[in-house]
Amino acid sequence: MCIFKEMEKNMKIKKILTIGLAVAMAVATMTGCGNTAGGNAGDTTGEASGEAAENQAEEKATEDAEEAGGETASGEAKWKLGYSSLAFFDEGCKRIADGFTDHEGEFPEFEISVLDGNSDINTQMENIDAFWTNDVDVIAIQAYPGIEANLKKFYEAGKPIIFVDFYPVITDDIKDMEWYYVGSGDYQMGCVQGEYLAEVLPENGKVCEVIINVGQKNSIDRSDGLHETLEKLRPDVEIIDTQPGLVDTTTTMNVVEDWLQRFGDDGIDAITSQSVASTAGIIEVLKAHNLTEDIYVVSGDETPETAQEWIGNGWLDATAYFDLQDMSVKAMEIAKECMNGNPPEQKEYLMERKIYTKDNLDEYGK
Repeated sequence: MCIFKEMEKNMKIKKILTIGLAVAMAVATMTGCGNTAGGNAGDTTGEASGEAAENQAEEKATEDAEEAGGETASGEAKWKLGYSSLAFFDEGCKRIADGFTDHEGEFPEFEISVLDGNSDINTQMENIDAFWTNDVDVIAIQAYPGIEANLKKFYEAGKPIIFVDFYPVITDDIKDMEWYYVGSGDYQMGCVQGEYLAEVLPENGKVCEVIINVGQKNSIDRSDGLHETLEKLRPDVEIIDTQPGLVDTTTTMNVVEDWLQRFGDDGIDAITSQSVASTAGIIEVLKAHNLTEDIYVVSGDETPETAQEWIGNGWLDATAYFDLQDMSVKAMEIAKECMNGNPPEQKEYLMERKIYTKDNLDEYGK
């Protein structure tokens, strides 16, 4: 099965080239923060004596509540969790980030902070430093490739590290660092995209592929799943070009315009995408050229609202989907187990996607 091959590929991770994305800088946003300060002690000896007894009782109640797991007696969060998103401007990345705040009520033991990495390595480094300064107990991150070494200080301080969505780039200087990974079956995503295309493409069909970026692990695995599935099921089908869309709508639009110039309106039967932002670019160009009914578009990870619009209007033919917030919830579950003194032995968790088309669109996101 594809998912088992995905896990095997993850165990063989090797050094990957750092990607370079050019996007507009945005203001990083923090949510879910807030500390409370204790009150002052009384001034008189009698009051001090009475308050001392009350404080002891409160401390005991707090300890009992903490041992029970989670909140203090006053309902305050016990631990801090910081999450740095790769980029809020990407719909899929934003949904993962929102998962931490949308489900925060299920984890009252955590005070959760979420920051936008803006798809910029320097911004994400600043986020990491902010979490360190704020003394978070757990850091979760949708890591910009190449930034992983900046997390070593958390490992050395005994703080759990949870990579979300993007598999970490582990270099020699951090090869002994321990971490958790919660992501999708990237190879499996490519598999189900390939299975769909194998059913609908004409004989000797031609496919163009928009990836996230060259050398990025989730791009490699998604692409491998697509290529290997088509080679197995439809050896007559040819993937005529693969280009990075850089999780950017404008970049992808330029890529698709170039393809139409090179291969002609009738020289492409399908275009696949690895990100929602790239899919938006594909759709815009095909709409402008009145080609939405002539070229299959296969994507992944749209929100239910976006999928309803794009598939419902015939702009998108199929998408590989699971609720991205499942990753957020799993990351918080791991964080809770770690902080309760029961760190999971399993280090990697993969979620599987399913193909959705107009035929099962009513099941999307449910």
